[in-house]
Amino acid sequence: MNQIGNIKTFTKWMLWRIASILIFPHSLIWWIHKIRWVKFKNFKKVFFAFDVYIDWRTPELITIGEDVWITRWVKILSHFHPPLWLIKYVWEMIEKTVVIWDHVFIWMNSVILPGVHICDNVIIWAWSIVTKNIFEPWIYWWNPAKFIKKLETITSSHKK
Repeated sequence: MNQIGNIKTFTKWMLWRIASILIFPHSLIWWIHKIRWVKFKNFKKVFFAFDVYIDWRTPELITIGEDVWITRWVKILSHFHPPLWLIKYVWEMIEKTVVIWDHVFIWMNSVILPGVHICDNVIIWAWSIVTKNIFEPWIYWWNPAKFIKKLETITSSHKK
């Protein structure tokens, strides 16, 4: 790897470390992630709690829509680079895009794995691991994340 590649990798890592560990106002956190090349539809309409882990190696593969709430200890991964001894025998390196569309709420300690696309109007319940694409506006929970309840039934029950 050339020297410019090393500087870029180090910069992404350092900004990730600053954004994920230190306690800042959420507006400063999304600004740091924007500098790290995370793509935002409208970054001013995204809420980041502190302690959110957004992939440090390939943040440019992550796209986040507007009105997205990402709460504490959520991890959004866009790569998997196993140790060399595992590459030979079991796995290969993975770098895939992650897309989170509009009006998504990701509750604490959830994990979004590489290659996942989440549609509009989705709630990811706490401690969920999202391994596959989500195409329906429902509530998802568990490991791997499974359908729990349609969002239409929730909003219609609150209108009474």
